[in-house]
Amino acid sequence: MVKKNGTINYRKLLSTIKPLEKELLEHYREYFDNDVLNSEGRKIFEQIIRICLSNNLPVKKLVDKVRRKPTYDNVLKFLNILDEIVRQLSE
Repeated sequence: MVKKNGTINYRKLLSTIKPLEKELLEHYREYFDNDVLNSEGRKIFEQIIRICLSNNLPVKKLVDKVRRKPTYDNVLKFLNILDEIVRQLSE
């Protein structure tokens, strides 16, 4: 995701995160129990977080909130905000 000159390729970053987001949201019954992330859902969510934090995206506070209360609404809010952050940074 990081170019040779040290900058981040946000389009590539988004293309890496999007399939994980899609998997998580399209397979709701597989990854959420009673509207809360289950262990399999957390694995995918943690992959997204790992990618974000390794690319120094400003999402630490949001990550902490979702980790404390991993409801579907909080996950969805996080993913929407993450998309917005990446889009803004790519402009």
